[in-house]
Amino acid sequence: MAIIINGNGTLSGVTSGAGKVLQTKVWTIPSTAISTTGSWSWPTTPNRPNTYAVDDFSFSRVSSTSKIIGIATGHIDHNGASGAPSGVFLLSVNNELFGAAYRHQRNSDQEPFHYGFAFEDGCTSHNDNSNPRYYLTCHSSGSAMMFSRMNAGTTPQNPFRIMFWEVEQ
Repeated sequence: MAIIINGNGTLSGVTSGAGKVLQTKVWTIPSTAISTTGSWSWPTTPNRPNTYAVDDFSFSRVSSTSKIIGIATGHIDHNGASGAPSGVFLLSVNNELFGAAYRHQRNSDQEPFHYGFAFEDGCTSHNDNSNPRYYLTCHSSGSAMMFSRMNAGTTPQNPFRIMFWEVEQ
């Protein structure tokens, strides 16, 4: 059987039942610079009040019995943040942590570093589980984190993206 990815991000040619991909979405973080003053250490539990907001995204589920799985991947520039612990976090409105990536910056030049993590969401911790909203947040002991760009401007060759798959359970 051939599996076909349709233009709207759904798959056809997949039988029904557990494991069937119902839809896919890609969330591209716009070129964003976040000021991250303060200190951060790896044992801190990230939540929306103690991290900095980057962007948020709503996902409309097509099945009430599905879950969301995904991958966040991309580049972040920490110009001037040598040695600083830093993190990127995917949270729900109620601060459930779905995924995180941590780094200690070892240079202070315009050289974006890769951050990546995978996640799974059973869709039980949202205010509206049919339309879960995801919050990408960050923190660093350095002065700034630049998403989908380098410090000097809006360089589109450094995208930060989060890919979502709605999968039937």
